[in-house]
Amino acid sequence: MAITNTVRQIVKNLYNLDSVELKMLGGTLDKNFWLKDTTSGEEYILRIIYEPHFPGIAPLVDDMTEYLHSHGFQVPCLIPTNASGKRSIQTILEETGTDSQHLVQLCKFMHGKTLAETSLSVDDCHVVAEDLGFLLGRLNKCLQAYDGPNGSVSDFRQADNFTVWQTTNVMKLKKYAKLIDDVNIHEIIVDFFHKFEENISPILSQLRLGFAHGDFNDGNIVLIAGTYSNELGSKSSSVLEKYGIIDFADCFYGPTVFELTTCMAYVMSLAQRNALDPIRLAGKTLNGFQEYVTLSPTERRVIFHGTMARCVTSYIMSLRALHQGLHLDKPTQGHFASWPDILALLHNKGEREVTECWGLSP
Repeated sequence: MAITNTVRQIVKNLYNLDSVELKMLGGTLDKNFWLKDTTSGEEYILRIIYEPHFPGIAPLVDDMTEYLHSHGFQVPCLIPTNASGKRSIQTILEETGTDSQHLVQLCKFMHGKTLAETSLSVDDCHVVAEDLGFLLGRLNKCLQAYDGPNGSVSDFRQADNFTVWQTTNVMKLKKYAKLIDDVNIHEIIVDFFHKFEENISPILSQLRLGFAHGDFNDGNIVLIAGTYSNELGSKSSSVLEKYGIIDFADCFYGPTVFELTTCMAYVMSLAQRNALDPIRLAGKTLNGFQEYVTLSPTERRVIFHGTMARCVTSYIMSLRALHQGLHLDKPTQGHFASWPDILALLHNKGEREVTECWGLSP
């Protein structure tokens, strides 16, 4: 009740929204709310972002989303506050009784459901896997021409240094392997860290750099209402019409191939949860991506370990959250349950067999 009263006060003070319906959405550290202005009927999403996890990245989020919007992508653009700023830093009373700093921002609601919230048939899963490759390929190609706010790449070079969620930083999670109770999964993940450090870390500097969304998964892709009927491919053939992309809080400048491997990991989770072949379904995403972007030999070389890295990262970060007493939202619970089987599958099949299936063999 306290947080909803706080939200009502915030939107009244910052955005002149005097009377709103509101509903709290999912989130672990950040708090997200759906709002409806009872006067105009307009719908919004309010994000209350845990401030330390968003340092200095705000100008990039604003500029990148506006750039992508101008190039036909459906992305959230922020609504200015009364003070004409894109966001505001607010002190908010936590449930623990302590005050903390949060960034507050508002954007218009994107009508539809995230793929994580959407019930998908087997045929739908195949369409989605390929569509995500097409969508990410177009996004990656578009961002190749993007040079950052005011043309400043240097300000955001390796902006991923502050977060372990970026694949370049996966080795920072090695110390948390002790949280894993399952002996087999522990051995698989320890073996992964060894192989990543030995085979991938030395060639990270050779990977193509660029700007990227940073968290391209089914929870951040919205299936736009009205662009499909019974089957996803039956009404709209354009992925830019069919899908929206939300939550750019993890956007970064770094190796863009790891955006693809992040997406492939979550497609494997989608397959696992729908009793499909995770390797073959992720291959559809890879093929769709390559319709728009040609991967370099070095990028092709890191696909297997990069995909496994995202599975490891998501699994360990979920374990950490649970150990800290945090609640996993429903989509994250689904992913968390799928990672052990996917990690075992990748480990047991091995790099050679998987990369052959993905058409990546030299």
